[in-house]
This record gives sequence, C-alpha cells and structure tokens, in this order.
Amino acid sequence: MQGKAVLTNKTPKDSWHFLIHASVLLLPLCTKEDSLIVKTKPGAFWLDYWQALLGELPYIWDSDSQAVSYTPLSILRCQKQIETKEKQYIPCLWGWVPSLIEALRYTKMLIQKENLQALYSKLYSNELRNHFFPPAFRIPSRTLTSDLKTEQIQAEIKQFAKEQQGFFVKHAYGVSGRFLAKEKEILLNQDKIERYSTWAKQSGILLEKQLQGKDWSVQFTITEEGQIIYEGCLANYLETTAYKGSFIVENMPSFITKIVPFLNRILKRIKEQGYIGAIGFDLLLTEERAYLIEINPRYTMGRLALAWHEKLKKTICLDKQQETQLFLLHTFTCSQEITNVHLKKIINTLASRNIFLLHMLQYKNKCFLSIWIVGKEQEEVANCLSEIEKIVRSIIL
Repeated sequence: MQGKAVLTNKTPKDSWHFLIHASVLLLPLCTKEDSLIVKTKPGAFWLDYWQALLGELPYIWDSDSQAVSYTPLSILRCQKQIETKEKQYIPCLWGWVPSLIEALRYTKMLIQKENLQALYSKLYSNELRNHFFPPAFRIPSRTLTSDLKTEQIQAEIKQFAKEQQGFFVKHAYGVSGRFLAKEKEILLNQDKIERYSTWAKQSGILLEKQLQGKDWSVQFTITEEGQIIYEGCLANYLETTAYKGSFIVENMPSFITKIVPFLNRILKRIKEQGYIGAIGFDLLLTEERAYLIEINPRYTMGRLALAWHEKLKKTICLDKQQETQLFLLHTFTCSQEITNVHLKKIINTLASRNIFLLHMLQYKNKCFLSIWIVGKEQEEVANCLSEIEKIVRSIIL
C-alpha cells in the first residue's frame, strides 16, 4: 500500500449514501505516505480521533473541494493534484463497475481489461470453482449467459427450479445483496422469470442451489513480485444475505485448511492473468464441508476488518487478545442531529463497554455506524446493537 492512492467507487443515493462517505474505513490500510481519496473531507473532530486511534493518517484528498466528480475515472484523470509518491489504482472496495475497467488504462496492473471484468463476474467464480475443486466440493449450479435467447433462459430457470428445492439467482455483477434473489419453484412466477431473464441478457446470471451453513471468508494478497500472502480468515455476520460484519479468527480452522490447496490453484491462475492486489474468497461452511461461494478481487469488508484488527490490537485491544473481536456495520433510525459534543460522550460511553466507534454518519433520518466490539459472541450481537442504539438516543435526546 505504501505510496499508493486508494480509490473507492461511485455509489447510488439513499441507502448507498453511506458507502460514498465510508471510504474513511480504508484508513487502516494506509500509511502516512499514502493518499486516501474521499468525497467529502472529514472534520477536525474525526481526524483527531482517527489519529489517536490509528497512530498515523494518510494525506486525505477530497473530490468535493476540487469540484471533481466522485468516480474512479474522473479522479484518476486528476491524480497529478494528489500528493502521493506513486500513482497506482487499487480496485474499488464496493465491487465492479464499468468505469473501473475503463480506468485501468491509467494503471500499472498487468491484467487485461477483459480478464479483470471476467474476474469480477460470479459466472467466472463458478467456472474456476468447478475447474479447480473436486466434484464433492462443487455446488450444483447453472450459468446462463447473455448470448442465449430469452426463451431458452426462461426454460433453463424453470428446469433448474424443478431440480432444486431452493436456489439463488445471482446477477453476474450483483453486490451487497443487490441483484440477488432466493427462489423456490412454488414461488416462481412469470414476472420473476422475466426479471431474471433481463439480468441474464445484461451480463449473465448464475443459478445456484441453496445450501444451509455459516458464512466465512479467507483473505489473500497477490504482490507485485508475484507472491501469494495469506492475510487471515473471518466468520461473517449477515442479516439475510447482506454483510453486516466479521468476527476475527486468529487460527485457520481445519475445514478451511482442507480446501487451501484448491484455493492456491485458483490464486495461481489469477496471478498468471496479471492481477495484483487484495483478493477474498467467500465460503459457506455446511455440516459436510466448506464450499467456495465466490471470488472477490478487491478490498472486501473482511479484508478491511483484518486491517482494523492489526491496528487496534496495538492500541485499544492490547489486553484483549484472547477475546472475540467483531467489526460491525449497523444502521438505525435517528432524526436528531448528533453534534461533536454528543459524539465525544457516545465514544466514551461505548468504550467503557468495550465497544469502539470507528465511524458515524447521519443521512436523512438514519444513522450509520461502523463499530469494533470486543468480547461478544454471535448470539449476543443483537442485544449489543440494541444497547448501542439506546446509548446514542439517551445522549442526544
């Protein structure tokens, strides 16, 4: 990361407003020699707080003050204004977008545009999974590409629904639970079939049997020198299909160890294609084994959780190494304005309960929190979140 500018992606309004302003969550990935590109520069209160929390901060360059549109491509064209020693683009945190591919002509990454576009696709994840994993580790699935006729796509969806008791329909470039649906044959109607056909005609879809299990992720980095570095693994905390957080796991569990040889073969293939940078694998742990769900060639939230862990264990978590560590995102309704005076009291009150605020943002009548929780098990999280909401409301009312 040293000397590199870290960019994030343009995102839609409303519920995605938080992501536009959440690039500050990338801070633990940066050194003071880096430049972090954000939409709006945080205020002095947050900068001082993060300085104390992390020990150092990068140069923060905001597109608002420069009157630059907050997109990967427009920012890349203005990189001469950014104080960074080495101009290099890092694939965005929030997923694949068309402008990401166009932006690559400004970079040093060796991978061809079409290969990176394929790598972001869930269809390609499925192809690599079926190629490098033995049959017992493959999830029953079917890919429907955009070159198929609409009638054929619809017939394939109906046939797959008959074969599986429950299944997922995944858009090739769906992200954060968007363009993803759980289905059963009994619930499948013509309107849904036509919607999924439209997805397929856009970029292709993946039909995948629904398995019951727990979500995990394992994180790697492919360096510019071609080394493959294991970064860590996490047990993910989800609400329905949406990512909400990650539990840090210090030692790799045996069920992941068993599939590492297969993951290494995929990593080698991706490295041969010229990809450089962070890469995460989403896994599903069932009673039988661990299955690979998809490949994410970017800084995922899991990778971000590991980065926060590495920083925070040197400061706030020094005496808590043996306790559970949870990186969590949470949203709740809150219409009252939260001032810096409120923030200071919220931070101190939460810290007394081993809950550490990383970022807070208000938008319309919602409050978005990024928090670090120490010493809570998964079954305690819901009660912990209720407690956090009560603390915030009691302070601001």
